[in-house]
Amino acid sequence: MEKIFKTIDEQIQLLQSRNLHIEDKEIAKEILLNNNYYYLINGYKDLFLDKKSKTETFP
Repeated sequence: MEKIFKTIDEQIQLLQSRNLHIEDKEIAKEILLNNNYYYLINGYKDLFLDKKSKTETFP
């Protein structure tokens, strides 16, 4: 199965759907364009996820 990559806007929407507060979407876009999503989010997410939630959401 081939993985379909998400656009920068889709990545931001995904993060927001997980309750991550993003004040400035333009800055978020720049950060995601300059840094790998996996490195930025998946590499550190365990430190910030809501441990009580059954889904991956930020408190």
